[in-house]
Amino acid sequence: MLLAAAIQQKCKVVDLGIAKDTEESLMEHMDAALRSDADIILTSGGVSMGDRDLVKPCLAKMGKIHFEKIRMKPGKPLTFAEITSNDPTKPSKTALAFGLPGNPVSCMVCFNLFVVPAIRLVSGWSNPHLQRVHVRISHPLRADPHRMEFHRAVIRWVLDDGSGRPGYVAESTGQQASSRLLSMKSANALLEVQSSGQILAAGASVQAILISDITSPPLDKLPAASSPISSHIVSSAKSASADAPQVAASQNAEVKVAILTVSDTVSSGGGPDRSGPRAVSVVNSSSEKLGGAFVVATAVVPDEVDKIKEILVKWSDIDRVNLILTLGENFILKKSLR
Repeated sequence: MLLAAAIQQKCKVVDLGIAKDTEESLMEHMDAALRSDADIILTSGGVSMGDRDLVKPCLAKMGKIHFEKIRMKPGKPLTFAEITSNDPTKPSKTALAFGLPGNPVSCMVCFNLFVVPAIRLVSGWSNPHLQRVHVRISHPLRADPHRMEFHRAVIRWVLDDGSGRPGYVAESTGQQASSRLLSMKSANALLEVQSSGQILAAGASVQAILISDITSPPLDKLPAASSPISSHIVSSAKSASADAPQVAASQNAEVKVAILTVSDTVSSGGGPDRSGPRAVSVVNSSSEKLGGAFVVATAVVPDEVDKIKEILVKWSDIDRVNLILTLGENFILKKSLR
């Protein structure tokens, strides 16, 4: 499961097998990981408080632990460290090491929240964070009194989210036990449920972190655009659907799409990116119509010419993206393209 998740993030994966619950075995496996020139090392299990949970002591001997517990649910025992190889025959190298919980759901939640952004950062993404959207919950949720909970859910775009306007709605995947893998099976988002001990009523608005594609209606059933941003998304997607099949047919290859959101507010953390995830949803849900197009990169930048130009140059000259969709301030964007 963890191997598949890493491969899905375009990583080159080295499977080091299963270590015994001994310090010697764990150290041997971690040394092997460093010898393989790994940039990121992932372990699963052995990070709790038992006598044989030895991952943390091993990481401490090999480098520096930055944190070994986090106030979240699931995933409390998550550990993060930087470790360095001591092989005298090779130049010293530091790797990022994540001690993930052994429970499968806790492991995958921590992978999405912490490891995926790290992979993206190491890969050169300018904005490695997972995207967030506002959603309305379809059923009541009880908040944990002590820890923020990342509730597994399926979210989708609907014409009426309960407020009389289009928006995202979220449905829980059911019982949220950290050992219940079914709660992750169909989830495409993690709902951020703040620690309050209160019950959130159906229809309440919360933030959701996207971990996979969003189910959306067909393009011809999308609501009429109510803003320049949503109009830009729909018109860009329809334009691409007319042109991309010819490109894909002539090149016999999938069309790589990148989506850039230009916003001071979103880039500074002052608000969620609502338009970017919607554009991703439109492209991915209409892949066949768009000639096999799929989103390979997203980014959020402030309204600054240099920042915009930097990401556009990277996508066009280095990543060889076929289609770039831009959302937001067009005046600055036009200046950056000159």
